[in-house]
Amino acid sequence: MEGLPESYVIKASHGSGEKFLEIIRSRENTNNNKILKKINKSLNKKYGKLSKEYFYDIQKPKILIEKLLLNKKGEVPSDYKFHCFNKKGKFEFYIQVDNDRFSNHTRDVYNKKLEKEPFSMIYETSTKEEPKPKNLDKMIEIAKILSEDFDYIRVDFFHLEEEVYVGEMTLAHESGLGKFYPKTADQDFGKLWEIDFNNKNLYYDNPYREIRE
Repeated sequence: MEGLPESYVIKASHGSGEKFLEIIRSRENTNNNKILKKINKSLNKKYGKLSKEYFYDIQKPKILIEKLLLNKKGEVPSDYKFHCFNKKGKFEFYIQVDNDRFSNHTRDVYNKKLEKEPFSMIYETSTKEEPKPKNLDKMIEIAKILSEDFDYIRVDFFHLEEEVYVGEMTLAHESGLGKFYPKTADQDFGKLWEIDFNNKNLYYDNPYREIRE
């Protein structure tokens, strides 16, 4: 496809996972027809209905194309996901670090003191200690600002050498079904979540079922 960079990501705006995206590392060695057929097919999928994340089912999904972010080694950078909690005006967080997402996926969790937690979330923990990224303080500050209107939200970043990119924000980590090992870690997360039922951000239009207050 003309006008596109050598490497990029093409994806649908209303879904999550491999069925809704394609990573292009070399434009010249790409079967455009195959990719467009896959992405166009994904536009007709109701991901929100399948995952119970109804906010995904927007009326007019679109195709998004973004530059593929790679580090100096040509690898996809680590993904820093901030689990943000606002409890009585106090900002609390855990940092989830995902490495090698498209090969040997590992996941580590750090508390706000940057201590590695002794539990896992779906994926195995790595055997290494993640070095403190250069712009960690910047990511914390941005996460605090973006999450201030929510009791809980996950704010994701890509850290690439000197730059920080916001990946996404989601209210439903792992569709709300991600398992903790051991289960007591789930309780530790839950203790930080103080739900304010007067918060309008808790509610959204749901075309499939009635929401009762």
